Amino acid sequence: MEKKAKHLKEYQWKKGKSGNPNGRPKKDFALNDHIRSIANLEDEDKKTVLEKVVQTVYNEALAGNMTAVSFLADRILGKPQQSVSLKEESTEPIKIIDIGNHDAVED
Repeated sequence: MEKKAKHLKEYQWKKGKSGNPNGRPKKDFALNDHIRSIANLEDEDKKTVLEKVVQTVYNEALAGNMTAVSFLADRILGKPQQSVSLKEESTEPIKIIDIGNHDAVED
């Protein structure tokens, strides 16, 4: 048996009425969408802006620009995975450094 609080009845949605009559709010300016629309523009050679940018990065990499080489490697091969590991457990107390005195204090 389901109980409903009578004092909340007035706040419930009415049957056949939308809970959001004005719909979803309009999006503000979205930089990603704007960049994507520019990247897909074509020139007279039928090349998109994105294709031209990629070609420019490749040309820079071939000319020896190591930043361009690194950029391409990260996107083609993926960034190297970095891991952190704890080799052994320590039973030593944590050293607390008092910045004012610059002395190490052990608890």
